[in-house]
Amino acid sequence: IEGMSCASCVSKVESALHSIKGVASCSVNLLAQRGVITFDPNLAKPDDIVKHLTELGYESTIISEANDAGKVVLELDEWSE
Repeated sequence: IEGMSCASCVSKVESALHSIKGVASCSVNLLAQRGVITFDPNLAKPDDIVKHLTELGYESTIISEANDAGKVVLELDEWSE
């Protein structure tokens, strides 16, 4: 995530993801600029996750998804605050 340089920023992204109804777990890797989110596909959709991050100022792109398994991998493009 461009411009992010600390664990506090990663924590902020993970907290935002956990606030989404249906998200069971998430892990954001600062160096890889990626996040892996596990969610209930009946309650959350990958596009909803991306939209939520965008509204918070985090641009992200879905790089793989397994809706039936309720898992999505996002590439987090840039942090703008």
